[in-house]
Amino acid sequence: MTGTVAPSRCREEASGRPRIHREVVDTTIRRGHPAHDVWQCLYSRTMGEAIAPTPGFGSRASSRVRELSARADARAVELSARPGAVLGGLLAVSVGLPLIGVPLGELVRDDPPAYFREGMPGTWLSFAILLAAAVVARAAFRREPGSPRWHASFWGLSAGIFALLAVVEIGQPTIYLGRWLETTVGAVAPFEIVNVDAALLIMLLAVVALVLARRALVLLHHPAAAVLLLVGAGLGVGSQVLDSFWKVSSAEFIAEESLKALAGPFVVAGYLVALRSIVRVHGSDPQRPEAS
Repeated sequence: MTGTVAPSRCREEASGRPRIHREVVDTTIRRGHPAHDVWQCLYSRTMGEAIAPTPGFGSRASSRVRELSARADARAVELSARPGAVLGGLLAVSVGLPLIGVPLGELVRDDPPAYFREGMPGTWLSFAILLAAAVVARAAFRREPGSPRWHASFWGLSAGIFALLAVVEIGQPTIYLGRWLETTVGAVAPFEIVNVDAALLIMLLAVVALVLARRALVLLHHPAAAVLLLVGAGLGVGSQVLDSFWKVSSAEFIAEESLKALAGPFVVAGYLVALRSIVRVHGSDPQRPEAS
């Protein structure tokens, strides 16, 4: 019979047991919380052994995150078999939704670029595509031979950087920081850049480009992926040029965001093509565990 008892009772009953049992019970109590909390000390009188405490919320959440991560990884490998279809689907969504959203914004809110503004569908779509690029890059990193550290791998760096860019896209920290610098410190953007927010984004993207460029020679083994990534990068640069140097207007904002929306699908497709090549050569089984 197994029952739930207080820590003091666990120690009392363990005192007459072999030393290994006492150590297990004491370790269980030290690592857990009081018996009335999430973790409880379970002791079997008949078997004379300590039973592992029930995982708490943090453990369950961590397990759920690992499960979702494993599913996303497997899905990335599956989709890498058809990058052309993924590119076509993402382009259709990235073009089709603005064609509906821009007229709808003008009709409902008298604001044509409303679809692309903070918290609106355009921002969430960009966030999802950037996150997808991070997931695919991480899948490539996990199957890369040689087991390099993530910061020594183009794919590992890509995964981290695109996850960061996804957070920047959905949280818009450069906008809030730029406004604060302009109003509080009186900062002015240099080189005829339209605002401080655009200058901050240029600096961020320049750092991203320099960091990735140091590891980009690996793309020589994946020429098709390199072409797709260059197309995506070119569209992204065009978007940033509009954002940084053209006079702010509804038309400029729509053009800038439209170019950015087109860049994402090419980036995801590029990483999918590279992942497909890696899987064909080294297999679909990861070279490193899920925790990597």
